[in-house]
Amino acid sequence: MIHSLLLVHHIHSRRRISEMLFQVDIWIYLFKQQIMMTRLITLLLFCLLSFLSHSQSEQNNTISEAAERKMIQSFNNLFPYILYPTDNMWTFLKLDTRNGKIWQIQFDIEGNNRIQVELNTSSLIFNDNGVCGRFSLHPTQNIYNFILIDQLKGHLWQVQWSHENEYRGIIPIE
Repeated sequence: MIHSLLLVHHIHSRRRISEMLFQVDIWIYLFKQQIMMTRLITLLLFCLLSFLSHSQSEQNNTISEAAERKMIQSFNNLFPYILYPTDNMWTFLKLDTRNGKIWQIQFDIEGNNRIQVELNTSSLIFNDNGVCGRFSLHPTQNIYNFILIDQLKGHLWQVQWSHENEYRGIIPIE
């Protein structure tokens, strides 16, 4: 009987140990799951913070670009002449911002193809005392055409430059 009691106790102890080991296995599994979940949450937070900081830096760039454009515009109001690049690396348009006169400027590195020709020979305002920054040029999808705007009155002109004289000029947009 003692032997059977010992055997029952031994079986009961083994079962208890087995249950304890099973519980330890469950705890280890849950701990591993918690570690995986922590890593996943950390990764998601890192991605979210990276996205937010990138968005903030883009917003700061947008703000600084807007401030830069405003600063350039204020400088344009100080100086009577502005050079506008074209998509042709050798050609610029020089604008008198007071009266809308425009010249096509072409340069080269060898020196035999440098020119400055008027695209419009007369002032676009009636009195010759224009205000700096009154006129500005805006490129279009066509590399030979720009839009000229009188920023005080809102009048518009199509400006076309060319290497050939008969294709140069400005046309009012009404």
